[in-house]
Amino acid sequence: MEIIKIQWVFYLFLILFILLIVFFVYLLMKKARVNRKREQVENYKESIQESFMQYMYLQDESLRISPKNSVQIIAVEELLLGLVKVVNGEELLEFIRRYAKKEFGNVYRNQLKHRRWSVRMNALYAIEELHMVSLLDDVLKVLDKKRVTIAEESQILRMLVLFQHPKYEQYLLSNRYKRSEFTYRSLLGMMNAEQFERFVVRFKEHKEPIQLAIIDVIGINRKIEQLSLLESQLYSTSDEARIRALKALHQLSYVSETSRLVKHVKSDLWEERMMAAKLLSKVQGEDALLLLEELLNDRNFLVRSNAAQAITQAPNGYERLRMISAETQDLFARDMANEWLEKGGERSV
Repeated sequence: MEIIKIQWVFYLFLILFILLIVFFVYLLMKKARVNRKREQVENYKESIQESFMQYMYLQDESLRISPKNSVQIIAVEELLLGLVKVVNGEELLEFIRRYAKKEFGNVYRNQLKHRRWSVRMNALYAIEELHMVSLLDDVLKVLDKKRVTIAEESQILRMLVLFQHPKYEQYLLSNRYKRSEFTYRSLLGMMNAEQFERFVVRFKEHKEPIQLAIIDVIGINRKIEQLSLLESQLYSTSDEARIRALKALHQLSYVSETSRLVKHVKSDLWEERMMAAKLLSKVQGEDALLLLEELLNDRNFLVRSNAAQAITQAPNGYERLRMISAETQDLFARDMANEWLEKGGERSV
C-alpha cells in the first residue's frame, strides 16, 4: 500500500514537472515571437521613416504610406504618435489628423471592441493623441457598455472634455461610478474657461467631491476671477470646504479682509488654524500679525510653526519674534520663536 502511494506521488510530481516544462517552453516561444515582431516593426520603421516624414511635411500624396499588415500598422502608428507630440503648426496637425482618420479609423474602431482591456485602452489613448473627433460615437459606445472599467470611463470623459463634446457635462455628472476627487480635479483642470465657468455657476448643485475639486482647481490654476467663490466658502458648514478654500486663497496670495480669518484662527480644527496661519503670511498689517501671535500660542506644533514662519515674512518680522521671545509667558511660543530666529540666522533672546 505504501509503495502504491509513493508511486502515485512520484507520478504526480512527474506530471507537474512536465507541465512546468511545457509552460516554460510556451513562454520562451511567446517571447521569441514578440521579439521577432518587435524587430520587424523597428526594421520597417527605419525603412520608411525618411519617406514618411517627407510625406507629412511636403503633403505629397505620391509619397503616401498605407500600412497593410499588423507589423506595418504598429510601425506607422508609432511614427505618427511620435510626430504629433512634437508638431505645433495647425496646418500640419490637421493633415496628420486626416491621415490618421483614413488609415487608422477602422483599426481603432475594431480595437475599441477588442476583448482585451489593454488593447481598448491603447486605442483610446491614440484617439486622444491624434484628436480623432470622428471616432467619438464609437468611443461613446464603449462608455455605454455595462462592463466598462473605471480607467476606460476616466479616459473617455477626458476626451469628451478635450474635444468639447456637447454632452461632456451630462456624462461627467452621471453617477455610474463613484469617481475620486483626483478624477474630478483632473477633468476640471483641463477645461477651458467657458467649460469651467459652467461648473462654477452651478457650484451649489454639485455634490461635495466636485465642489472640493472646483475649489482646488481655482487655487492650482490661480483663477483670481473666482475669488468671491473662495471667500464664500470660508463660511461653509463643510470643514473640508473651508480648509480647501483657505488653501486656494493662499495659492492666490490674496484675501480681501483680514477679519474674514478670525473665525478660522479660533477653529477647533488644527488643519483649519494651520491654513489660516499660512494665508495670514500673505496679508500685511498689524491685524494679521496679532492673529499670528495668537496662533503662535497654539497647542498644535504645525500651527505654531506656520505662524512663526508667517511672522518672519512680515516687515521687521524677526524683530517681532525677538520681542515675543522676550515677553511671552508661553514656553511653546517662546521655543517656536527662538527656533525660527535660529533658522533665519537671528540670535534669540
